[in-house]
Amino acid sequence: MGKYGEPILDDSNSLIGYKLNDEELAIVTSYYNQDNQLCNKVSVKDINSPNESEALITWIDTQTITGFTRVFKKNKYYYNIDNKLINVETPYSCSAFPPHKKESKQKELIGTIDFETYGSNSGLGYHTVYAGGWATKNRTKLFYLKKGESSESLVNRIVYAIVLEPSLNGYTFYAHNLGRFDSIFILKSLITLKNIELDPIWKDNAIISLTIKYNNVKITLLDSLQLISGSLDKILKSFDCNIKKSYFPYSFVNQENLYYIGDKPNKFYFNNIPETYYQNIPSTNWDLKAETLNYLK
Repeated sequence: MGKYGEPILDDSNSLIGYKLNDEELAIVTSYYNQDNQLCNKVSVKDINSPNESEALITWIDTQTITGFTRVFKKNKYYYNIDNKLINVETPYSCSAFPPHKKESKQKELIGTIDFETYGSNSGLGYHTVYAGGWATKNRTKLFYLKKGESSESLVNRIVYAIVLEPSLNGYTFYAHNLGRFDSIFILKSLITLKNIELDPIWKDNAIISLTIKYNNVKITLLDSLQLISGSLDKILKSFDCNIKKSYFPYSFVNQENLYYIGDKPNKFYFNNIPETYYQNIPSTNWDLKAETLNYLK
């Protein structure tokens, strides 16, 4: 930058421009841009009549810390401090994709799936599935742990109730927080079954999609949390749903009271339940299994 050729001076030793060859000279106008960088606007003109003739070509050189850049036509050239060209940027364009009409038909083959669990330590710690179910537009199936049944067996019953139904082939079932919750129990329960094929897709140590295939039936599980973030309660409110997420005493449930029927659990076990809501719960004959299935539904 600045080394444009042999200086050409007038009779008073003022710089006219720089001689490029026998026919052309470069006239340089210096200024500072908005970033306080020194810029040279270079115009190449006829050496015999530089003031009258139109510029043959023009470009702009801008000084940088490591050298300078030159903008010529639509290209940008990068030079290092030794005036060696090190990079070139040029605009790229491609023809537009042909217009495609959007598919406006709503997908009907969708459902939901969910599990209820209890922790090994007052609702916390290692979790065990004790209830679950799935629903489509026209049907709902709910399941509860039988006496002596393992959690894995319960999950198997829930999933088999789907894949043994040919009419559900091709369905997509959504689970909120599938990747870091429900999928853990599904994989643990189904991974050793030889007649079930599992095809998970992982992202950031979480499953975002799980395909389950049994004979000629294939379903896909997706994580709705990846589509709409936030708690189910807030999502229902934001969409003005008539059905609201109710309150449930998660920490009340444990291995010893899965078939509990008696006084309603203390308010302590319900998370942030309003007093009026709690008072409307019947005080006696509170049935954990019935309440769980109702809450799940």
